Amino acid sequence: MIRTENLCKSYHCHTRHEVCAIQDVSLHIPKNSFVVLHGPSGSGKTTLLNIIGTLDRPTNGKVFMSGEDITSFSDIALSRLRR
Repeated sequence: MIRTENLCKSYHCHTRHEVCAIQDVSLHIPKNSFVVLHGPSGSGKTTLLNIIGTLDRPTNGKVFMSGEDITSFSDIALSRLRR
């Protein structure tokens, strides 16, 4: 089971503007379910998948896998989780 609570991801551009890729995304994906992410280019699909896949970290919010909050896991722990 994967669950997110109020995920946000912002990037700082070289122009000193903050770009919000995703904002306040909360979802629950039950084990063995099939999910489709659909949206226009630039809507945050890849950013969301990178966070859920532990390749990136959210600016704010939490990610839970099997009920465990993985948001504060170390890089080494996240690497082990991906294996």
